[in-house]
Amino acid sequence: MEGQPTTNDATIRMLEEFSLNAWPALQQLHLNGWLLRFADGFSRRANSVQPLYPAAAGSDPETEIETKIELCEGVYAARGLRPIFRITPVAQPGALDSVLASRGYRREGESIVLTRRLQTPDDRGLQPSGFDDEAPGANVMLCESLLREGEEWLKGVTEIRERPAKSIAVFRNILSGVLTRSCYVLLQSEERAAACAMGVLQQNWVGILEVARGAEFRGRGYGRAALNLVEDWAAAYGTSGAYLACEATNRPALQMYHDAGYAEAYRYWYRVRLAPGERA
Repeated sequence: MEGQPTTNDATIRMLEEFSLNAWPALQQLHLNGWLLRFADGFSRRANSVQPLYPAAAGSDPETEIETKIELCEGVYAARGLRPIFRITPVAQPGALDSVLASRGYRREGESIVLTRRLQTPDDRGLQPSGFDDEAPGANVMLCESLLREGEEWLKGVTEIRERPAKSIAVFRNILSGVLTRSCYVLLQSEERAAACAMGVLQQNWVGILEVARGAEFRGRGYGRAALNLVEDWAAAYGTSGAYLACEATNRPALQMYHDAGYAEAYRYWYRVRLAPGERA
């Protein structure tokens, strides 16, 4: 298929729901249209308020928003977490971002959601054409279950991302909550984890997450190869749309995605409550 997927409020809300399913929280709480997520502080995505839906009919918009924010603040504080809100073009209510700003919430982590249409799969299977040229000398692991090679993948991603080893247990628990078909890609070179990516299928889309490569492997095409592997895996199941998110300040990654055919669909950011004495 040609062109880019259509982006409108319905598509944005759909992709937001997909992304929540692709990166589950360990616990969550519904609050009149908002979803409060918790995962022991591992990542903002899994430890923030997702204001996806409007409040129930009959609620007073002006008092409802302040009341809900205060309730969220209390719930997160009780768990030792700073309140964080994820703001998207479909965040409800529309005034939420400005209200949070007025309450001393700092804007941070602006990210771009990019999408592209995947090509019809050919006979090359899971190995992308030209892979040997793109990432020479790399060993490839692709699995669909964390119960098999998943432990090696978790350790590889932790190494590439330079996360503390103790975070693996929480990371494993988060991914164990993914309920749709998924794949995990790890490229290894010189007995080191070189690049990684994962994909989660939902309906006719694949969400691509954890695309990264080790700093010492810059310029070898490993990140692009990991991305290609997930795309080819998804296309083999008939998937036609792909989406991913990238921080707006990560220019090298954005260039790689643009070169791969991705285009901006929308942006989101987080509002984080400042600590006492902290400046915005």
